[in-house]
Amino acid sequence: MRSVFFYLEEKSEGIIDKLGKIAERGNDRRWYFPNCKEAVIWLDVNNTFVLKDHSSEEIKEIQTRVGENFILVSVDVSGRIIGKPEVNQIASILLGESKGIAMNEVVQRFWSLDDITLNKTFDGSPFFPPIGK
Repeated sequence: MRSVFFYLEEKSEGIIDKLGKIAERGNDRRWYFPNCKEAVIWLDVNNTFVLKDHSSEEIKEIQTRVGENFILVSVDVSGRIIGKPEVNQIASILLGESKGIAMNEVVQRFWSLDDITLNKTFDGSPFFPPIGK
């Protein structure tokens, strides 16, 4: 399982509606892609436990770039799929109309939508590197 985190301006409109365009909402607080029965990607809103792994410098950068209060969407991707096209689609939907940034667990840096869509690399790694990279 690989994880990506999206930090969105708190006043971002329609986060729930945006998630509904790409995934099916489960009976819990998560969304499942492509649907609940065949899920290979799980999305969760305001999964704040993730923030305990962030340094105070990272949280300050998030607040500087996104806003003092922000919405966190965590995306967990199964190892059964490559996942790059799906994660890029999710990034386009979430970051396309909202002020925000993303981070993955492999390349510990913040990525803008431009970084992602232009396939930029940092230290030789793309935004969502293949398994084993």
